[in-house]
Amino acid sequence: MSGFTTLFRRCPACGHRFKIRFERVERISEQTTTTSIPLVVERSAENFIGGPVISPEEPLVVGDGPPITVDIEEFQYSYRCKHCGHEWYEKKEKVHGESVDRTK
Repeated sequence: MSGFTTLFRRCPACGHRFKIRFERVERISEQTTTTSIPLVVERSAENFIGGPVISPEEPLVVGDGPPITVDIEEFQYSYRCKHCGHEWYEKKEKVHGESVDRTK
């Protein structure tokens, strides 16, 4: 049980600090998707001299960027309070993205 750590957090049941122990982590789900991020151009007054009047607050989307592969992993973290014995779980997502080479 050397993998357990005490955390500087408050127990949601009794409110004590320094009594929280990390029990375990479990992967709940894993999902992979491919998406494109739109290419956006910043607007400035000199871009529109003699052109149509467009609100500078709205982004100017000029096309789609390269495809990005996004891996989303969802984990469940288990905690226990050493003072009152309360157990609870928190879900956290880890998102990893990388560009896809279009030449392959």
